[in-house]
Amino acid sequence: MDGNAGGLILLDALKRSSSIETGISTSEVAAAVMTGAVVIVKGAVEPDQLRKLRCELVRANIPYREPDFHDAESWRSRREDCVDGEPLNLLENTFLAVERTEDELGRAARSTAERLATYWRSLTGCEHAFVPRADRRALRPWAMYYPKGGGCFGWHSHKLEPTRIGIILSMSERGGDFRCGGTEVKTPFGIVDVTPHHDIGDVCLFRYDLQHRVAPVEPDRELRWDGTGRWTFLIQCDPRPIDSAAAR
Repeated sequence: MDGNAGGLILLDALKRSSSIETGISTSEVAAAVMTGAVVIVKGAVEPDQLRKLRCELVRANIPYREPDFHDAESWRSRREDCVDGEPLNLLENTFLAVERTEDELGRAARSTAERLATYWRSLTGCEHAFVPRADRRALRPWAMYYPKGGGCFGWHSHKLEPTRIGIILSMSERGGDFRCGGTEVKTPFGIVDVTPHHDIGDVCLFRYDLQHRVAPVEPDRELRWDGTGRWTFLIQCDPRPIDSAAAR
């Protein structure tokens, strides 16, 4: 499996499968990602399922708080960081307590989170779950919201381990929910802008230590935190030492 000259590979999800699968083995997909290519799996999750979840997120009355690792319930935080008067980070992130059946929002996100987690495990060979065992890390599910009016996330990177392969599910329709602004990745092949290809229901995969950002979403519009704009769903491994993660 070869990427194009820009380091982007597009694959179609198998429609007959209830899990995320393509006509290419997961080992081949993972190998391509680890060389630095960005892979997009088209049609991985049903759009109507994501529209419903997005509505739940918009109307959810859950607390805002400073990010931490006390995950007794779903919570959200807002970032509004500027450099020289220009937005660097403008977003809301929502942690989803998908293992707590009494948490309404976490319960609504459970099937989507587990679908992503199952695919991520098949790509990485890791067995991490949302509730960690003593010798394993926890997976952490997040919904990310970038409002119209400049929602963005500046260039940043992560350590390769323990997440290894980043996985971003688009929950918004390109050309409908938003016109511009999406994920860009600095790869060995150059900067890959996935925005023209990453539509609602599509999964974007990239090597986790590559620099990436979310370009401003419709920066010419008035900023409004009303749920309009671009939404994504992702999972990542808890980066803390295993003993600390298992103790929570």
